[in-house]
Amino acid sequence: MKKLPRIFVFISIITIYMLAGSQTMANDIQTLHSQGADVNVTDFIKQINAIGDVKEVTLIFVIGEHPWMLSEAEVKKWGYKYVTQNQDYISNMLNILKNANIQTKSKAGKSFEPTEAVYLTFANDKEVKFLFKYHFPGEDILMGSFNEISITANPSLPDALFKWAARLPINTKCEAFIKKYRNQ
Repeated sequence: MKKLPRIFVFISIITIYMLAGSQTMANDIQTLHSQGADVNVTDFIKQINAIGDVKEVTLIFVIGEHPWMLSEAEVKKWGYKYVTQNQDYISNMLNILKNANIQTKSKAGKSFEPTEAVYLTFANDKEVKFLFKYHFPGEDILMGSFNEISITANPSLPDALFKWAARLPINTKCEAFIKKYRNQ
């Protein structure tokens, strides 16, 4: 029996779940990843964008240096939060993620300290999360995770996220930082 390419299987699984409306695709991405496949998450984002069932996007980020290692819980607690249910902003965020060249990598790296978190909440209240580490100048990739799966992304992604946040209503706690992205 001839084996199908993994990306074909991946896209087929996404399509079946979208049509069935049963659960997020994260479990299947995890399965393919655990089998050693490097999965291109861009197709996942395209499917979400096409179906239009993301009801809310939350971006949380921390800036500056911290004397301790940050966890996701600390990013949620101490980070600057931007939330929207506006479909134009949601579509824009999905395009940012789609264009970030996000890919799973079996050797993407060990654990990292997240500084940016993107949560997509679906109409059925399921949620997927993208966490990204601080990008240091000179690094050619951005390390992160998608629902605990190691991923890499384009290093320009944090700036795109900050520009996205700058279009939302002002968060006075973060305005000193985010205002430089307002007219970009």
